[in-house]
Amino acid sequence: MKKSLLYLLILSPMVTATPLSLALQALYEQQSVTQMLNVEQYNAATINQVGNSNLATISQSGGYQNLVAILQYGDNNQTLVSQTGRGNEAITVQYGNSNFISLEQTGENNRASINQIGNEQSYSLIQTGEHNQIQINDYGVGFSINEQQISQTGDFQQLTINHYK
Repeated sequence: MKKSLLYLLILSPMVTATPLSLALQALYEQQSVTQMLNVEQYNAATINQVGNSNLATISQSGGYQNLVAILQYGDNNQTLVSQTGRGNEAITVQYGNSNFISLEQTGENNRASINQIGNEQSYSLIQTGEHNQIQINDYGVGFSINEQQISQTGDFQQLTINHYK
């Protein structure tokens, strides 16, 4: 298992780091003053953070062909993704400040897409099983506080939330 722990105090406009192993693919881009990123992986990950004091943590284990893409624009955003199994996919996008996403995928071929625009929005998601799908588009622009906890257990479960303000 390859583990990377990077704590970055970035003074230059952009830092890019990629693992040396061809079996592992990752791209990390961070812009602004303080960014933290933790990656423990077996598969593919992309992280792009623009703003201050954002945190992205990815853990991928026990399988292959898992994919995570995290985009965070703003300040004090956090995204935590854990994938165990194979063929899981997670795409998260956060625009705004003080947003939080926690996603745990266990099993095979689970899909999650979470998009947040606004401030102080929080999603905690758990997917357990096979072929489950979650799609969230939550555009609480301006002063918006939203907290959701979602659990999907079983196979072939599907959830779509479109919460526009």
